[in-house]
Amino acid sequence: MPPAPTFAPAPADQLAPELLGLDQRIEAVRATAAQTRALLDELPALQHSLPLVGCASWRSAAAEHYEARLEELVSRVGLARSALEQAELELNATLIRLERERDEALAQLVAAPGSGSGPGPGPAPGALGGPTAWGWR
Repeated sequence: MPPAPTFAPAPADQLAPELLGLDQRIEAVRATAAQTRALLDELPALQHSLPLVGCASWRSAAAEHYEARLEELVSRVGLARSALEQAELELNATLIRLERERDEALAQLVAAPGSGSGPGPGPAPGALGGPTAWGWR
């Protein structure tokens, strides 16, 4: 029985895992960006649901504590909004960078010898052992 055909390594084979990894990272960043945007979209409704001031008829330490906690909560919501907006900017920048890396890897793949217009990577020349290796006579 003739030896099994051996295939010449193609640059495309080396770039395929890199492209797959980039595509997975891009999808993860897109999903995170969508979640961040959803949180940012919910914040205005949450901010409007917070009372602006406590009950004016309360005259106790509990009322003062309530006011202090309310101010702290409003402040934290504002900080959370700022952090989410910053995260959204960073996610968009990361997405642009990853898409650029993917485009560069695709360009390398297209420019690689043996890719693009030809039939693709095949057996190394002389590795087939003649026409009978495929069962032809």
